Amino acid sequence: MYLRSIGIQKRQGFTLIELLVVIAIIAVLIGLLVPAVQKVREAANRMSCTNNLKQLGMAQHNYQSVQGFFPQGYDGRPYSANPTTTFRWSSLAALLPYIEQNTVVLDITIPLFGPSSAVPADGFPGAFEISTRNQVPVNTAIKTFLCPSDRIGFVVSTGRRPTNYVACAGNGGVDGDNVGGNGVYYATSATRIADILDGTSNTVAMSESLLGRGDGQATTGDIRIDYREPSANLTEGACGAAAWSPVRNYCWADGGARGAIYSNHYAPNSATPDCFARVRYNWKAARSNHSGGVNAVLCDGSVKFVKSSVELTVWQGLGTRAGGEIAGDF
Repeated sequence: MYLRSIGIQKRQGFTLIELLVVIAIIAVLIGLLVPAVQKVREAANRMSCTNNLKQLGMAQHNYQSVQGFFPQGYDGRPYSANPTTTFRWSSLAALLPYIEQNTVVLDITIPLFGPSSAVPADGFPGAFEISTRNQVPVNTAIKTFLCPSDRIGFVVSTGRRPTNYVACAGNGGVDGDNVGGNGVYYATSATRIADILDGTSNTVAMSESLLGRGDGQATTGDIRIDYREPSANLTEGACGAAAWSPVRNYCWADGGARGAIYSNHYAPNSATPDCFARVRYNWKAARSNHSGGVNAVLCDGSVKFVKSSVELTVWQGLGTRAGGEIAGDF
């Protein structure tokens, strides 16, 4: 009574309906904000990925300016009693001094892997060790070799430092053989600028590939990160029934099919499972977590974003160095 007489009224709180409306508005705002933040983050990641490939594009040109040719896809030279599968340094290993990684010092005069007595018939990387002299540098994470849109770290069961960037061996041909690759990077290659008859702006040098889990659980297969691995030499017919493996791109220093090499046999982010066998047989597609396609660095050093919907014949033509194809739109 007294409060009313002097004009003071009791304050009312929020009703339940008003509270629910406020909560709903906040939820809507968060729902709008999260995708926007994710989109901005992915745009930044894609730009960082592009910059990584630009560095590799510049590095390959600096390398060929000094050496007269691009690095090998993998170094398959014989060494003493070791089979050639143990001596397979990747193109990335050769490019280290050209991306300001002078502290990572490799001895590439010796095989990547250890003595032949420890090497099984198929050269599987988990069954033998990196040569003692190179274990520390090979197991060093190189930020320039990793796309931030993919998970960063180990391919678990191997304990090695992986790579998202892989050299193009060609269009995969009939059997995907890296030794007879028709691209710029293949086994023991030494491709000169003059050998790229299709033109450096029409030939892919490197692209992206997603990392495997390496957890030993690839029983059904996730085609984005797992691959099929026939026990014998690769044929397309053998792929469908082959076992799954989860160690894609397990080691940046390894130029074999499980490591830093791929082919343009399948379109980017193909729905067909990848298939590669032993060291040299490779039908491994370019794959990324970027929406709609993959980044690729051409032999002129430029980086292009190639849509997953690119015509397969165009993409395969971009993989060859002297196929005489017309690149078209990509």
